[in-house]
Parts: sequence; structure tokens; C-alpha cells
Amino acid sequence: MYGYGSAIFAGQAYSCAIKRFGKEPVYTCTEQPEGQKGPGCGGLPETGSAPCIGCPAGTTVAYDHCKTFPNRTRPSDLLALAQQAALAGNIAPLSGLKNARVYLFRGTKDTCYLDGTMNMTGAFFEPLMEDPSSQIKYQLSVPSLHAQPSIDPWVSPLTCGVQQPWAPPTLENCGYDGVGEALQHVMYPLVLQPPLSNNGSQHEANLLTFDQTLYYPKGEEWAGLATTGYVYIPPPYALYRHVGSMWPSTGVVWPLCFLL
Repeated sequence: MYGYGSAIFAGQAYSCAIKRFGKEPVYTCTEQPEGQKGPGCGGLPETGSAPCIGCPAGTTVAYDHCKTFPNRTRPSDLLALAQQAALAGNIAPLSGLKNARVYLFRGTKDTCYLDGTMNMTGAFFEPLMEDPSSQIKYQLSVPSLHAQPSIDPWVSPLTCGVQQPWAPPTLENCGYDGVGEALQHVMYPLVLQPPLSNNGSQHEANLLTFDQTLYYPKGEEWAGLATTGYVYIPPPYALYRHVGSMWPSTGVVWPLCFLL
């Protein structure tokens, strides 16, 4: 039996961006600059239409408060919201996470998600797991910025921890295979060894594309996702890569599918 779960590269727990914790400071929408408005203020598509949970009418919390003020986060509050959503049938039953495996990554030079954010994300999953100490893996020591760690030869090591003007803003080569390590943890005990082509890189035949617009909210043209997604299918499951027959939890969705 292979494992299943999630790999989260600098990400928040359920509903964290729109939840006020305790007596956390609140602001009116006019007090926040354009592009940095909290939930309910119409600042960004991913949070603008969602009301602030726990805020007095007409107010909101600081933009991206869970990233910049991780000490304010209360994972138990977020767990309660997830439980309510599950009971209402809006998300899958949380019992499915009992044996799930979660990989959490944050670069030491990440100025978007500050130190402590991934610990709060992990704390959200812990009560739902049978053995969180073995099911959750933290990687918080790679000296990267807010980026996807890669060992692909076309990503220069000069990108590690430094935003180079000539390099993609979301890929860095710090000599750490983030996607590979994530798959090894999530899919445990199955050991995955992607086949290499003659030049030492992964076979392109195992990298597939798919239409992500199918997962946009109905009637919306923006969902924080690019129109095309990429999924890498490990060799043991290559026979199941055709549409309609691909097994669940056997691939890794490349993080660049998201608009950053």
C-alpha cells in the first residue's frame, strides 16, 4: 500500500487568510493600500470576495496576516472551521487525513512566509493524524527565497537565495530536490526513482499537461491558477496516465501551475 497526502511549499492552513484570531487588530478597507487589502475588501480575487470571519461589520484583518504574523495564528480555530465545513458537506470528511502524510517546506530566506508559518500549518494537521511525528515532515533549512527548490540542470545554482534578473522568479537551485523529497515522504513506503534520459534529466514523456480551468469556481475567470497545469507521473504508474484511468495520489502537480 502506497501513501497519500499533501506537499505544501510555503502555504497556509485552511481558511487562515480570512480568519480573525482572538482580539487581533482590525482595520477598515480604506486604511489598507490597494493590492494589500484584507478579506472582504475586494483587494485580490482570492480573498477579496470572502468576508472576514470574526471581524466586526465593516472591518477586516491585515492582508496576508498568517504569513506576516504567524504568532497570531490559532490552528485550533482553523480546525473548527474545517470541521464545520466537513459536517456541512462542503469539503471531504476530515477522517481521511488520519493516515495521510504531509510534507511542509519553507526556505530560510523566504520574506513572504515568515519563520513560524509552516509550524502553524503543521499544527492544523496534527490533531487529525494517528502519528503526526512520523506523518509530517518539515524541511525548513534550505537557504532559498519564496520559491520552488529544484535540482534541474537548467536552473543555475546562482539562483539559490538570490533573485537573479535573468532567472524565473519561482525556481531556485540550492542543491535540494524539493519535489523528489516530497514524493518520497508522501508516497512512503513506495520508493520512487524517476527514469533519466541520456542527458541526466527526467523523461519528458512522464510530464503531462492538463486543463486547470475545469477547476475554476463556476462563473469565475480567476482562481489563482494558471490555465495549464503540469503533473509528473512516476514510472510505476505510467500505464495509468491516460485520462480517466490515472490512479489518485500517484503524481506530483508542479507548483508553477499557480499564478505567483
